[in-house]
Amino acid sequence: MATRREFLMAGGGLLLAGPAACAGPSSDISDAALARVPGDVPREYRALYAELDARLTAFLRDLAPPRRTRPLRAASLLTVNAHVGEKLFSEGWRRTHRLYLDRLQALRAEAVVLAVSYPILTPGFQDAEAYLNFYAETAQQIRRRGMKVVVKHNTLLPGYTALPVVRYYRTLDAARFGKERYVEAARIVDAVKPDYLSLVGEPGTHNSATGLDLSVDQWVGYVRAVVERLPRDVPQHRTLIGAGAGTWESAGYFEGYARIRALDYVDLHIYPLSNGIRDYLQVASAWTRRVRSIDPAKRAIIGETWLYKAGRRELAQTAANKTIFARDAYAFWEPLDVKFLQAVDGLAHAEGIELYAPFWTRYFFAYLDAASPEVAGKRPDEIMALANRAAAAAMAAGRTTATGRAFAAG
Repeated sequence: MATRREFLMAGGGLLLAGPAACAGPSSDISDAALARVPGDVPREYRALYAELDARLTAFLRDLAPPRRTRPLRAASLLTVNAHVGEKLFSEGWRRTHRLYLDRLQALRAEAVVLAVSYPILTPGFQDAEAYLNFYAETAQQIRRRGMKVVVKHNTLLPGYTALPVVRYYRTLDAARFGKERYVEAARIVDAVKPDYLSLVGEPGTHNSATGLDLSVDQWVGYVRAVVERLPRDVPQHRTLIGAGAGTWESAGYFEGYARIRALDYVDLHIYPLSNGIRDYLQVASAWTRRVRSIDPAKRAIIGETWLYKAGRRELAQTAANKTIFARDAYAFWEPLDVKFLQAVDGLAHAEGIELYAPFWTRYFFAYLDAASPEVAGKRPDEIMALANRAAAAAMAAGRTTATGRAFAAG
């Protein structure tokens, strides 16, 4: 998940609009489309709802016939994110994520995604051994429940953690960043033993977080170096190694990854539906086919996805993550979240993508009522904290939402 999502893409390059860019959903929504918006959608979101609904409806209508293979349903375990620091080790936190795992298992999840974020496993930053042991133990809990383990090697995001990452990143250069990330990746493969390890998911997010400006070629070179060296340093490991990018990022990442024969899979991240120029679900389909035209044996997964509640005109400027992501909490979005999961499942079936992983899995259990006084005037951080508490209460009570049930149905 990015701290900033710079989604306006043309010709594989990023274009950022200036401050005068007009925010909000498209104004060319028909009266008929607006009339179909459910009555509980607040006025300020009705045009956006209609825009997203129309795009999802069109994509589902035009889907190619499914292949015979069925994708694995994976789910992000949000409670083991290292951004919370040593809270992960508390018994209360451990009870919460054990319950979370039980509830995901009840929803027929077949794999669980863990985000392990650099530099949390690098000695000298925090207690690297304690974090490594924590993730190894969590992986064992997942396997005991009969589910596969997917690890995303992320980067700690300034602004989302109290850990001293800003000071740490100030000392980084590209060479040290690559060396330390490689050592962490090798430790994950050796100790956590995931079924899948994505070495990178959104290169632009890593660049933004660390302040480094690594090019497409540098990221592809890093991935190539890792997959060539890992078999020597961790012989006989069975982890599938992959790398990816967001569908709003450069196609050059996937062109490069496809040519790394030892790389097992590519990892697509899907959030916005369109920037007004490109349909990102169609982009995911096209990039999967392009990768296989270069290497027919290359696998593909969708390692992270959720419906991004922003219209194409909002994507003409750098999106404020917390403001946009806080919108997810409201229950009136539930029908669109269901439709989005159906679209992603259909995409995976049509393209032979072997796994897809919704990100904001707390909404499998609870949403907030946008009309409730409890949310009135709240900041995005406060809205998301309320959403966490609502999800925890729902999990304890065994409640699920239509979105969770749609995930279980596959």
